[in-house]
Amino acid sequence: MSALARLEGRRLFKSKSVLVLFAFLMFSSWRIGTDVDVLDGTAATRSSYYMILTKPETVDAVYAIFGFVDTTWHFHSFVFLIPIVGLLLGYATIVNLRTKGQIRTMLSLPCSRQEILLGMSLGRIAVFVLALVVALAVGWIGITNNFETASVWSYLAFSASTVAYGLAWLSIGIALSVSFSTARRVSMVVTFVIVNVFVGLQSYILGLVGVFPSGMILDPTQAYLVLVAAPHEEMIPKLYQIAVGQVDSFGQGFMSTGMVSLDPPVYFSWPIAGLVLLLWIVCPLLYAWKRIEGMEVDQ
Repeated sequence: MSALARLEGRRLFKSKSVLVLFAFLMFSSWRIGTDVDVLDGTAATRSSYYMILTKPETVDAVYAIFGFVDTTWHFHSFVFLIPIVGLLLGYATIVNLRTKGQIRTMLSLPCSRQEILLGMSLGRIAVFVLALVVALAVGWIGITNNFETASVWSYLAFSASTVAYGLAWLSIGIALSVSFSTARRVSMVVTFVIVNVFVGLQSYILGLVGVFPSGMILDPTQAYLVLVAAPHEEMIPKLYQIAVGQVDSFGQGFMSTGMVSLDPPVYFSWPIAGLVLLLWIVCPLLYAWKRIEGMEVDQ
């Protein structure tokens, strides 16, 4: 890692706001892992806005994995929390240097614009990944204290998907950081994107252009949910129900995975979802790499 990346990493760890975000992430992971409960003897399924869980044959950590993406946990849900943390950590990558005039000072040294972007981005990526790994480890400790059985491999698959999901949103934040000349403008766009994470306007837009629900696989959140559910027969994304014509919105749905097609359309398969998340990680960074070449630094 470059010297600039190390300096950026140390600076982030000294930031009280960043530490508060990471502490809340770890607290949320612990709370869900320890507080999510099993289905009682009469209930056969559990449903949230995006996912359905059928009662597993054994008491294991699939309940907690469902809990991490269960939107009834509100801000604690990883579906909402990780985009917020990723965007807030990424959006200031370059714009703060630009508005304070620091980037001109850095360019006076033998350092190109791309090297500045690379160093700042690597520092933030390293810090964010470390925070996610620690939060997921805290969640695992909570799971093992809460449940009788837990699959290490299943949780590792969930953790890998979660890290990829976080990196996608961090990359989006970095791309926004080089797209605007002032922190205020970036903040306004980031606020809109965060609100949209909760509202999901893209489903309505895709419906208007006639590519709903197939186009939803391009949504990083839906790609993440497909990956999370892939190793577990007990978990089915509600998007599958929409694709086979059983419901017409995310707010409605049958409460049993037995009523959902076990063979969703190929565009909702986990390899496609994995590719989509990879593209959300790489493409914004490539855009930022290209954008910074022509970026004005005298503003």
